[in-house]
Amino acid sequence: MPSVLIVDDQEDVRTFCSRVLRRLGYQAASVASGREALKLLSEQPFDLLITDVMMPEMTGTELLERAREKLPDLPAVVITGYADVDLATRAIRAGACDFVTKPFGIPDLKEAIEHALEQASLAEEAGRLKTLDPFLELLSGNLTGLDDQEWARRVLDIVLPAAEAGCGAILLSGGQSDELRVLAATRQGGGPIPDLAPLADKLEVLHELLVVDAQELQRDLPGICLERGAVMLVPLWAEDHLLGGLVLARSDGQRSFQQGQIETVRVLASQVAAHWENHCLVRELAEWNRDLERCVLDRTRSLREAQDKLLRSERLATVGRLGASVAHELRNPLGVINNSIYYLRTKLRDADKKITKHLDIVEREVGTANGIITDLMSFVRVPQVRLVLTDANQLVMAALARVPAPANVEVIPRYTQGLPPVRVDGDKMQQVFINLIQNAVQAMPQGGVLQVGTELSEGQVLFRFRDSGSGIAEEDMGRIFEPLFTTKAKGIGLGLSIVKLLIEAQAGMVRVSSQPGQGACFTVAVPAAVNKTEGVAVA
Repeated sequence: MPSVLIVDDQEDVRTFCSRVLRRLGYQAASVASGREALKLLSEQPFDLLITDVMMPEMTGTELLERAREKLPDLPAVVITGYADVDLATRAIRAGACDFVTKPFGIPDLKEAIEHALEQASLAEEAGRLKTLDPFLELLSGNLTGLDDQEWARRVLDIVLPAAEAGCGAILLSGGQSDELRVLAATRQGGGPIPDLAPLADKLEVLHELLVVDAQELQRDLPGICLERGAVMLVPLWAEDHLLGGLVLARSDGQRSFQQGQIETVRVLASQVAAHWENHCLVRELAEWNRDLERCVLDRTRSLREAQDKLLRSERLATVGRLGASVAHELRNPLGVINNSIYYLRTKLRDADKKITKHLDIVEREVGTANGIITDLMSFVRVPQVRLVLTDANQLVMAALARVPAPANVEVIPRYTQGLPPVRVDGDKMQQVFINLIQNAVQAMPQGGVLQVGTELSEGQVLFRFRDSGSGIAEEDMGRIFEPLFTTKAKGIGLGLSIVKLLIEAQAGMVRVSSQPGQGACFTVAVPAAVNKTEGVAVA
């Protein structure tokens, strides 16, 4: 129900206007002078001012000018006589919406009031739309570079002037928690900002905008320190769930929020809620896209690895079929060559040293060929192991005895005494150790040091073979146990693959560490035997 203030020095005019207004459904108050009117306007809100033009002490035009200094949007209707049309014109220029001339009747007064309120409503709507322009500009801009706090500060920079609030905060839910948190708070003109976070509980139970007195809030929430004035609590709803809220406060000396300001904030709040929800959905969609991209990359990587594994398996299967088919055919002529070498040695005992040297070369190369065939067949066959309790140190000693080191390689054994036995296949472990010793020697063509040792660690017996060679390149570390991978000029790259296969068949594992230029260390780990009552085999 609009409220109207009537200002006229004639009591009968005031009485007539008050009765008509109440009959038309308006609230009406009346005073006899401009001074009284200004005082009343500062104490309570009015939607319309009706004032006589000619009054003692202060004219209606002067009253209107002074009133609009504090209330620029206050609509007004002036009352004038036929002889005072010029004064009415000046009043309209000062901001009056319409005028009526004395004597006037109910239809004249009704028409002027409705026209003034309609103009005020249109002006208010235009102002509201103008207030929305900065917000619409904010929404239409590129917000991808703004974080949540910066976006919230910009929203407050728009909302606070529209509501003529001294300070405010925006509380929003987001992230992993649904609790409202203060995303941004600001105060016009600077200065300390009160802690408005305790108002989150108040906002969570609101369904509509609420204007309350600051002192009343402080009685309910003693932790809040607000100046005297009005506080507007604006929940931000999206359909059936609360997104957050706006808190706008007017400081001491300011009037309470006007209806137009409330409506403007209500419109802005709906836009803020819609945009925040869209922002959260876009962020969630972006996270889904990133997760999807990661899943696609992971799946692509897995498929590529599976494809590479399949190709390697096909290559190994081909190698296996080839090895199985040619091993017999190759070993027969190699055996004939070995027999011939033996025969020639018996017949040529006193032959020239060059002949003996070439016979040694042929015999050595035949041994190399036999070793390649053995590696092929060892890799193709599924390892069949016979596990028995064995002394760990004796295994290493036996392997060193079978592979004498060159003169330029110093072997340093470091055995830990009192080790528990290991349940392994002695022959297979000998094959593993011999392979690792030969690799270490080949890694030191100019000579070096080979440290061989045993130790107990966390229920496992460790066998270490550390050389002082050139080491393994970083890019090769992940591939050295792959079948058919080799960095040597000779060989087909099955030695370490066979080592890994044999160790894993005995519930053990093999790992390597290396730094380029500082050698490499191969460590074989097998479980220590628990049952010590059985006999221990000695290699």
